[in-house]
Amino acid sequence: MIGYVVVVVLVIVALTAVVIALNADRPQAARERVWVALAASDGTGEGLPDPAHGNWIALIAATLPPWVAVHNLSIGGLTLDVALGEPAAQTVMLRPDVVTVWLVVNDFAAGRSRDVYLADLDRLLVLLDPTGAQIAIGNMPNLSTVPRFAADPVDDAELAARCAAWNAGIAEVASRHGATVIDLFTQPVEPSSVGSDGFHPSTAGQARLAAAFGPWVRRALGLPPGIADSAPPR
Repeated sequence: MIGYVVVVVLVIVALTAVVIALNADRPQAARERVWVALAASDGTGEGLPDPAHGNWIALIAATLPPWVAVHNLSIGGLTLDVALGEPAAQTVMLRPDVVTVWLVVNDFAAGRSRDVYLADLDRLLVLLDPTGAQIAIGNMPNLSTVPRFAADPVDDAELAARCAAWNAGIAEVASRHGATVIDLFTQPVEPSSVGSDGFHPSTAGQARLAAAFGPWVRRALGLPPGIADSAPPR
């Protein structure tokens, strides 16, 4: 009888060890991380051969471990005032750990004023503040180097100065809320980074966006800059 009990105990111990081993690389639900990305047609991959996998958000997501849940809420043509509605509400509902926002070029192109845009940005960050998420905001590229805008009769130097003024405001609003600014202004937009329509990012342009946002996303998730990790940070 004693031998039988010993055998049963050993079997239970062995089975327990197997279960622990099988679940060792599975993070507990509470330890999962959530990244929400708010962007426009750049985030949907407009004009790419493979939009779903070629956009910059998907490129970064492909480098992340499985315990990171990525929610790409990008909408083609999205402007910040519209994002204050359903996209912002959905972002809060997802309880993100990390949020990236790149919504500025469409607002500028639509003729929205800088002051109205900055007020909307402040409202968005107020809505996101209670989530406790780390937030990064992409600023305005130097549109004088983007073909669609470079063809505009506005002087290139004047256009660059307007972009810089918007970026100064973005930096000030971001600072008030403890958000990080991803600087997309200082590096000119190379011709190879723009698609045939002279506006949307090409495959190379998407890779550049991934390179700009990716390191920050990984740091915010507690990841080193290298290859994806098998287990979440404690």
